[in-house]
Amino acid sequence: MAYVSKEDKDSKAPRLRALAKQYGLTATVAVRHHSTLQLNVSKGKIDFITNHADRVAELNHWSADKEKDYNQNKDRKYMQVSHHWTDHFDGNAKEFLDKAFEIMLEGYYNNSDAMIDYFDTAFYVDINIGKWDRPYAVTA
Repeated sequence: MAYVSKEDKDSKAPRLRALAKQYGLTATVAVRHHSTLQLNVSKGKIDFITNHADRVAELNHWSADKEKDYNQNKDRKYMQVSHHWTDHFDGNAKEFLDKAFEIMLEGYYNNSDAMIDYFDTAFYVDINIGKWDRPYAVTA
């Protein structure tokens, strides 16, 4: 059963905040439902949303309406990032996300087997860039 202890959070939080500060970001660390370690980035020098929109536009060769897809991605106010999809970013954004996930995933294991409906993972991780009620702010 996925579980994040207070000790896990307390050991990773200072390093995650220091990493965020190094990249000029304001971030907090939280635990959601005792199972998910979250890094919440509220503002900073890196424009994650435009970076993501640009990178996905480069990778998205099959789209029927690239301009519409690009505008929808670019006009977001917040986003959640999975550790499986950091290749949808580049430059400082990708570098920060990779380093943050490296810290967050210390002690992680995944013994799940979806074929037999067996799920056994240490915990879940989320990086939130802004929130639905507080958009991410790019600072100069």
